[in-house]
Formats: sequence, C-alpha cells, structure tokens
Amino acid sequence: MTLKIVLDRMVQPKEITSLIYGTGALGYEWWNDVQWRRYTDGGNTSERLSLRDHDIDEAQEGDYFLFVVDDPDEPEGSGKTRKVLVTMAQMAEAAGKAIAAGHLYEPDALREDLGYADAPQADCVMQWAAFGEVVYG
Repeated sequence: MTLKIVLDRMVQPKEITSLIYGTGALGYEWWNDVQWRRYTDGGNTSERLSLRDHDIDEAQEGDYFLFVVDDPDEPEGSGKTRKVLVTMAQMAEAAGKAIAAGHLYEPDALREDLGYADAPQADCVMQWAAFGEVVYG
C-alpha cells in the first residue's frame, strides 16, 4: 500500500523566522547561536536583526541566518563549532526535506504556518538546512 502526499504552498518569511525563534528549538545544546541578518547598502554589508527591535512579521525574503552549531565532524564536547549561512529559500527547502523524511508532521505547520511546529520538529528542519540531514537528536 502507498500513501502519497503532495504539499505545494507558499511559505512566508515570517514562518521561517517563527520556526527558528518561536518553537524552542534553539534550546538544544548543539545550537550555540543563530543570527537573523539582512543585507543593506545594496547587498554590500549586512546588519544583525534583533527580536527586541524587530518583529517576526517584519521578516523579508532576502533575510538570512547565520547558524553557529556544534561541528558534527568533531568529537562531542570538543567545543568546536561550524558557522553556516542559510537563506530563507534554503530553510523552506529544508522544511520540504524534513516533511519527506517524516521529521515535520504537525498538520497546522504543514497547512498554515511552519511556526506551529514543535521544538523537535523545528530542530530537524534547522539541521536539514545546516547539514543536509539530521545529525543530532
């Protein structure tokens, strides 16, 4: 027997930002830091956006994230990290991969807003974006 599910919908930038900052996934010990960034000056420089100063609803398609995460290629506890730049589009693609792998299954997240995912599901999406697979958890 086969169950085939096709999901095709637009993902808004605020959904991605909500998935990262609103689900609690950053509480896992392998996420050292995530910076929400936006290019300025015609793309020549970038600025770090703060949730204190900006609302998730202000997220833009051109925004990106700098993930600082424990390096999975190093021994656990080594303190070595990896920095990975991830665009909004890459996060949306990672969400699709997480859905296909069974790591994102919350119905409201699938139909309405990725920010409805719980912390473990959001963590998997972030790992798909940063590593191309789930390596922790």
